[in-house]
Parts: sequence; structure tokens; C-alpha cells
Amino acid sequence: MIAFLLNTFLIDFISMSIFKKFYGIILLTRPPNVLITFIAVFIGASVSGAIYPSERLFFACLSAGIICSGGNMLNDYFDVESDRINKPARPIPAGIILKPEALVWGVLISLTGFSLSFIIGLRGIFIAGTAVILLFLYNARLKKTILAGNIIISFLTGLAFIYGGEAVGNIKAAYIPAGFAFLFHFGREIIKDTEDIEGDTKAEICTFPVKFGIKKSVYLTAVVFGFLSILTFYPFLFMGYSIIYLLIVLFGVDFVLSFTIYSIFKNSKKQNLHRINNILKGDMLIGLLALYLK
Repeated sequence: MIAFLLNTFLIDFISMSIFKKFYGIILLTRPPNVLITFIAVFIGASVSGAIYPSERLFFACLSAGIICSGGNMLNDYFDVESDRINKPARPIPAGIILKPEALVWGVLISLTGFSLSFIIGLRGIFIAGTAVILLFLYNARLKKTILAGNIIISFLTGLAFIYGGEAVGNIKAAYIPAGFAFLFHFGREIIKDTEDIEGDTKAEICTFPVKFGIKKSVYLTAVVFGFLSILTFYPFLFMGYSIIYLLIVLFGVDFVLSFTIYSIFKNSKKQNLHRINNILKGDMLIGLLALYLK
């Protein structure tokens, strides 16, 4: 009886440990970001007016999502010191995943995503390879520099649309959503860095908010989002985008950007910045919907 109970306990313990580890790995990938990346690639193709060849598009979406997962894992590996302060519930600070494990998984998954790009073609390989290299450089080095890291992440979000356009042979149609994505994420990156200013300062990560302060960071975000709001009218006025696109963008995106600017000017404390970041993450889906229904 004792042996049976001990054996049952060990099985349950091992099962719980494996489940906990698996759950931690999933958290490292940041599933919402992966889903948005997957959709962004699809939208990059759909704005061209066609989603064929569908096989190449599917693998482009899958490849981009997996590369995003790997990059997120590497982000947790390199950001562990600041995360202990800013995000102690993340898998590594919480003790769910060991730091070396995050590195190994991040590299393997990034390479897996890159290998899928061979199905897309030569330019697809170049785009995916560029994404993998830039994500590694960003996490390892450039995140700690003023604006360079923000620009790279914003560029990569735009590159997801280009990847989708390449999968269906029409990159030019993806330029507009790529540009929108760049500006949207650049503004959001500044807000995220402002939210993380305490941990980044202690970890000696020199972001724009750390170097120039919260007030100037808020002004920079306002300029970026204001410029983006103006540009959202361009496809409707000059590219034949539909009234449906305009209405969704006007009330679903531009209104949120205006609210964001108002809110961060009024309250730039960590809790409000975190709330705004979550609102903007959800607003990405509305922007993607507007582009899909263009």
C-alpha cells in the first residue's frame, strides 16, 4: 500500500512538473503576440486582393508566428534582470523556466520558423532570415540603446505584412499596412519602455524614457500617434479603400489613439501605462480588421 501511494505521488508530481514546465514554455512565447503576427502576415497578403498560392501563405503565417515565438523567448532570456522588477510573474523570474532553457528553446524555435521560409522562396528566406537576426540583435544588444531597439521591433512588425505580400507575389500592396504597423508599434514601444522605466533603470538599460524622462516620452508618443492618425485617411482618399475601412479606422483606431494621447498626458503612472498598453494590444486586431475589409 505504501509503495502504491508513493508511486502514485511520484507520477502525479512528475505530471504536474511537466505540465508546469509546458505551461511556462507557452507563456514564454506570448501567444497573443504570436496570433497577431500570424494574422498580420495574412492581412499583408489579403490587401493584394488575393490569398493564393494558399500553401505558401499558410507557411508564411506559420513561419512568422514561430519566429515571433522564438524572439519572445530570447527576450525573456536577456531581460530577466529587469523582469524581476517589472514583470516578476514571467516564467523565468517566477522559477517556472530556467534561464538556459529559455535560451535553448528560443534558438531552436527561431531556427524552426526560419526553416519554413524555404517553402516561400528566395525573398521569403531573406525576409525570415532578416527577422531572426534582427530579433537576436535586438534582444542581445540593441534593446539597451536609445530608440534603436524600438525602431527594430517596429520595423519587424511591418515586415510581417511584407512577408505576407511576398507569399502571394505582391509586396507593394503590403507597404501601406506595413507603414501603419511601424508607427503604431513605435508609439506603443515608447509607452512600454515608459512603463518599465524603474526596472530598466536598475538594470542599466538606456531606453528613451530612461535617458530623457517620462514627459518627453509622452510627447514623442503623442507626435507618432498624431501622425499615424492623419495617415490613416490616405488609403481612403487616394487608394480606393472603402468607407467601411474608414469608419472602422476612424472609430476603432483613431479614437483609441486620441484617447491614448489624452490618457498618458493626464496620468503617466505605471498602472495607467500598463492599462493603455493592453488597450493598444487589443486595438491592433481592430486595425487588422479594417485592413481586411478595405
